[in-house]
Amino acid sequence: MRNVGNTDFHKAFLNSLEVIKSLLDIELEGDLELPFLRLLHVNAITALETFLSDAFINTVIRDRSLVRKFVETNPDFKKQKFSLNEVFEKIDHIDNEVKQYLLEIMWHNIEKVRKMYLNTLAIDFPGDLRDIFRAIVVRHDIVHRNGKTKTGEVIYLTREHLQSLMGGIRALADHIDSHFKLNEPIIEPEF
Repeated sequence: MRNVGNTDFHKAFLNSLEVIKSLLDIELEGDLELPFLRLLHVNAITALETFLSDAFINTVIRDRSLVRKFVETNPDFKKQKFSLNEVFEKIDHIDNEVKQYLLEIMWHNIEKVRKMYLNTLAIDFPGDLRDIFRAIVVRHDIVHRNGKTKTGEVIYLTREHLQSLMGGIRALADHIDSHFKLNEPIIEPEF
């Protein structure tokens, strides 16, 4: 189970990108280059997924009004039916049910995640995420088809591709983080 206590999610994300960038500086030759770049691609997408999940989960779980907003706007919770005599039990366990649901989400499903961020946190993702969508498909092919497409074509990556990918996912994470920073409570110093 993921640590639901990580509140420094943007810093952790940036640290992950720095590690990937450092690894990208390693020169490999021959047959090792392509598998190495594929691993870095997978790791970059994983860093984004972790950021998206940690930022959302930690923000929502700590605020009862956000838990309520999430439950009220989430299609999976809207479908649930229960009898009136179960209301209090459902209320007593709603935080755990929401937490469990959030821990099981596929955070690379950007369209679903985008809607959750918008409906619950009023954070809209930037308009054009096509490159990230494509990168997630490539990650899927690397992980589940050993670097080949459904039609058997080998996926070739370059270092430039990885740098571009890291720039794109960083822009998305920075965009989201800027919304969190705008909504941070201002704590007045005591004199």
